[in-house]
Amino acid sequence: MTLLTTIVSLFGCSKKADLDESVLIRLRKAGSDLSKPHNIEFFLYFPTQIIAEQAASRIRDEGFEVKVEKAAKGDTWLCFATKTWFLSCLRFGRFGKTLALLLIH
Repeated sequence: MTLLTTIVSLFGCSKKADLDESVLIRLRKAGSDLSKPHNIEFFLYFPTQIIAEQAASRIRDEGFEVKVEKAAKGDTWLCFATKTWFLSCLRFGRFGKTLALLLIH
């Protein structure tokens, strides 16, 4: 299981009592060294290039590296965002909500 798969699968699960601790436990079990920074990747799909570029602008303002390109399949546009964090300091549940709000506004 990749780091991205672990994080994405847990973001979608609202039944976890402590999402942050669950993610960190799974990453440790997968062999991640949480004392080192990790590059987190987000694959965000949008219906048009204009909307993807608007989202990219907002995400860049939060310190992400962002690239927008046509999705490999279909008519959507990919907004690929990356950022490096020390995972022990990242609050996954709060971050997921913050990212969602950032894209809505």
